[in-house]
Order: sequence, then structure tokens, then C-alpha cells
Amino acid sequence: GEITGALFFSRRTAEAFANIATGPDFSTAKTALGCLCLSENCAEPLIARHFLRIALASHPSHEAMMALALAFTRDQIRA
Repeated sequence: GEITGALFFSRRTAEAFANIATGPDFSTAKTALGCLCLSENCAEPLIARHFLRIALASHPSHEAMMALALAFTRDQIRA
């Protein structure tokens, strides 16, 4: 029932999400949501807004993002 992770392929998308994810309704999301980012540049807006669970792809490619998403999903299943 709840979203545990989100993929961010661009800084623009991460900025848009970070800008709408404000206020007390999102305090839990900032600590619980896994933010899977294409690069450090992409992750910066989420870091600035204090999202805590941020993971970076090993390199900026679709394949690396899919590997990151698969690893994240496996970790969620084990938890």
C-alpha cells in the first residue's frame, strides 16, 4: 500500500518533487522514502530538503538506475 522508493533521473524532477514535498505531511516521507538518483547533481535538491535515504547509481545510465532499483527492491523484500 505505500510507496517506499522513487526514481529520479534528472535534477529538474528532483527539484520539482522536493518543492512539493514540504510541510508536516511529508516529514515521514523525508526519513522513509528511498530516493534513487541518477547522479549526485540530481540528488542535491533532495539533500538540501533533508531527505535521508538517498542512493546514487554507480554511473549515470539507464542500466545503472535499473540495477540500483533492483537492489533497492531486493533490500525492501528482505526487510
